[in-house]
This record gives sequence, C-alpha cells and structure tokens, in this order.
Amino acid sequence: AGVARGSVGRMAGHRKGHNIKQQKGAEDAKRSKIFMKLFRDIVSAARTGGAEAGSNPRLGKAIENARAASMPKKNIESAVRVGNSAVDAMATQVFEVTGPGGVAIIVEGSAQDRKQMVPSLRKVLNHFDATVAKEGAVAWMFDRKGLIEVAAGEGGFGGDPEELAIEVEAENVSKDGDTLTLVCTPNDMTKVCANLKKLSL
Repeated sequence: AGVARGSVGRMAGHRKGHNIKQQKGAEDAKRSKIFMKLFRDIVSAARTGGAEAGSNPRLGKAIENARAASMPKKNIESAVRVGNSAVDAMATQVFEVTGPGGVAIIVEGSAQDRKQMVPSLRKVLNHFDATVAKEGAVAWMFDRKGLIEVAAGEGGFGGDPEELAIEVEAENVSKDGDTLTLVCTPNDMTKVCANLKKLSL
C-alpha cells in the first residue's frame, strides 16, 4: 500500500511538471507572436519614415509599443536597422485612384518597382469598381496632414479646442465625445505630441 501511494505521488508530480511546462510553452508562443508583430511595425515605420524616432512619429509610437510589451532592446534596435537598410531597396509609391461615383482616393505603398505593384493594385481596385487615374487627376484635392487622437481622460476635456490648438501648436483641434482629434503638418507631429504630454493629455 505504501508503494502504491509513492507511485501515485510521483505520477502526480510528473503531471504537474508537464502542465507547467505546457503552460510556459503557450505563453512563450503568445509572446513570440506579439514580438513578431511589433518587429514588423518598427521595420515598416523605419522603412517609410527613416530611422530617427524624433523625426518619425510613427516609428516613435512603434518603439513605445514595443517597450510597453517588454520587447528586448536588442530586438527593437535590430528592427530599426532592418527597416532602415530597406529604405534604398523599397521606394514609396503613390497612386491616384478614382473610386465609385468619382470619389478621389490616394493609395500609398512601398515596393521595389512601381511596375510590379500596379497589377496587384488594379486587381484590388477592380473588385471595388475603382481605377488608377492619370497623374495629377486627384492629387490636387489632397494635403498631407498629421492626425493625432487623444483620450480626454476620466474628467473629460472642458477647455476650448481652439485655445488648445494654439497652445500645442496644432492647426486644428476637434472634440467628439471623449476623444480629441488634432490636425497638424507631418513635420510638427513630434512637437505637438510633446506639447500634449506637457499638458498631461
């Protein structure tokens, strides 16, 4: 009887160890998946806007998200290097598109060769009854802007959006519920974000 109890104890201990190992394996797989997504986000941001987080708001945000997820520093630096080394190989391609009802659309993507990108883009556009327009057909309708959305917080934002725009050096501020939307030039995004942080927003 004593031997039987000892055998059961060893089996239970083995089962517990197996469960812990299995659980740790699932957690590692989940973390790896998150890190892969964050790595791709950093590579994409560095590729399109450069490797300097100070002048590339998208990259700054991607790095901030990676740090919040406890992604190792060496992984973050590696992602920036990969994205920066791909800048010469990958060029930003801009397409002017006419959608259903004459809606004007700008499509922007990265590719080594514009000619390689056109067939894939046309295939997608055809599905939505849209076509690639001639150069200059719709671009004149657009201005490139930076867009920042900020949660107003528990107490909400009771100030004047116009005054806030002046204070943080944004072109415009609008409020929708608990969300503040700020518009600025792309080059001013880093400066506006820094001014918002000074106001604890």
